[in-house]
Amino acid sequence: MGGGSVTAGTSNSLNTYALKNTSLTDQELLFLNAANFESSLPRTNVKHKTPVSVGMSISYSLNNRFALVTGLNYSLLSSSWETTASYHNKTSQKLHFIGIPLSLSYKIAEWNRFQVYAAAGIMTEVNVAGKLVTNKYMHKELYGKESEHIRMKEWLWSVNARAGVSYPLLRFLSLYAEVGANYYFDNGSTIETVRSEKPFNVNLQAGFRFGF
Repeated sequence: MGGGSVTAGTSNSLNTYALKNTSLTDQELLFLNAANFESSLPRTNVKHKTPVSVGMSISYSLNNRFALVTGLNYSLLSSSWETTASYHNKTSQKLHFIGIPLSLSYKIAEWNRFQVYAAAGIMTEVNVAGKLVTNKYMHKELYGKESEHIRMKEWLWSVNARAGVSYPLLRFLSLYAEVGANYYFDNGSTIETVRSEKPFNVNLQAGFRFGF
């Protein structure tokens, strides 16, 4: 049973009304705020939160040094867009991904049943569900709400490398902790996520691993 990963999110600000991603502007907000004659430029604060991931991994020993590792991962990617001005919107996006990793692990050393290893591999992820919710405000008063289901049709591919230490608890079960790095390739999707804004990240993982 896999562990969660810890990575960093991203945040930035844009001089435009951008709700779903940086290439789209909201014409409704431009029209509503046009009569206010505000001197300040419209801004959108974009925040991609830290991804949350859990999963299960299985390893198969090829010999006393090498092993193949695969499994099943679940990841939640959350983002938010908040515009400024008298009429403004707050938009939240949540995407659910299922991923299948495949990597080759190499045992570097072993001491008192502790094993130090390094691994490298690939992972493919598919977006199975998603939701986009927009709250509309006039000053601080909520006057409208929109909700729609969205889905990234393009698959998300990544490569990774990691190093860690494991300790066998039972014959087929080990406890592990590792540090790793991932790079996510551009899949051409118009849906903006932390993966598209920050394709390279470093993470920490801990959990249980089945082996046979």
